[in-house]
Amino acid sequence: MRIAYLAPFNLELPAGHVAHVLGAVRELAVRTERVTLFAATCPVDLRAQLDFKAVPTSSRSGLQSVSFGAACAAMLGRHLLKRSTDLVYTRYFKSVVASVAVAKAAGVPVVVEVNSSIVNERRNSAIGSMRANLEELEERVVFATANGAVCVTRAIELELRRRHPRAGVLSAVVENGVDTHIYRPLDRALSRFELGLEPQLKYVVFAGAFQVWQGIPDLLRAFATARKKVSDVHLLLVGDGVERQRILQLIDELNLGPAVTVTGFQSERDVAKYIASADLCVAPYNTDAVDDAEVDKRRYGARMRGSPLKVMTYMACGRAIITTHLAEAGAYLAERGLGVAVPPDNPDALAAALVAHFENPEPRETMARRALDVARAELGWSAAVSGYLELARQATQTRPGR
Repeated sequence: MRIAYLAPFNLELPAGHVAHVLGAVRELAVRTERVTLFAATCPVDLRAQLDFKAVPTSSRSGLQSVSFGAACAAMLGRHLLKRSTDLVYTRYFKSVVASVAVAKAAGVPVVVEVNSSIVNERRNSAIGSMRANLEELEERVVFATANGAVCVTRAIELELRRRHPRAGVLSAVVENGVDTHIYRPLDRALSRFELGLEPQLKYVVFAGAFQVWQGIPDLLRAFATARKKVSDVHLLLVGDGVERQRILQLIDELNLGPAVTVTGFQSERDVAKYIASADLCVAPYNTDAVDDAEVDKRRYGARMRGSPLKVMTYMACGRAIITTHLAEAGAYLAERGLGVAVPPDNPDALAAALVAHFENPEPRETMARRALDVARAELGWSAAVSGYLELARQATQTRPGR
């Protein structure tokens, strides 16, 4: 199969969505005849594996998606005229409709990947009603035109079905994968040495984007409480994002400065080293991460609106995990004996779990070893890409609306 893959990102930035694209594209390049990647940038080491098309993209806030969408549609059109292509596979993004229309005009099937709640993304953008109406119109056109939709969680697929009941688009839930070549067990002492960390401290690690649904303020409050009983513990916040200033302010308010390190964005390989340095990894998702269709967002096993990629990376690195008891995160771990689940929006419960780990780490280390085995068997990109290719096979045989 010959695939044109559209990703409106700078793929040289260290971020979760970038890791997702890179992992998928690497596996697709191995499993298919040809992958042509349309993106703003691409790591040099990946370019030898595929055909990379650099899409000119504005750096001005608010114009990135629009500029990428327009330039990508023009470049995709030229590509489809020149080279045989079996499928256009694209992440859902604002202005993707132009590329979808170009592919339809060229008679090439399109699969759209949806990684989060479109409704929530639009609400968080705080856009005006006119722009929101235009984006909703674009959304309807995209899913009326596309042949298939990959949704990374069941909640996202259900939302898609609720919003577009007549679209007739094929859909499948294909969970995110994790690159088990990068995220793997590394020596804890050596990783600490290479990162310049104090070898004698106990480390709690959060690795990910600083977004409101990640629950980092709850983690900081829990950590402040836990330090009263575990004085030699240090918190590593590996990442960055829109919540950075709020997080730094709360660190000051809680007098946690000497006990917390905010690393900023790191390369994937360094993120793996930080996770390897951990005694314990945390993913304290709050109720903003819960599907809006859930009546009780604090219910054990409530569905998430996105995929908990960081939990998968922790598992693949073989580290003990505490996360909230949402369906795809804590409930998934607890029910398989792979980690510890606590209620969301509950710093006291999280603090108690942190203290319990350091007072008696062996049960959690046993869980970590089990989680590593599961990650190796089930969470690599091979399984996810198999799901993509199966939906792609169906999409190439099916027209929208059938």
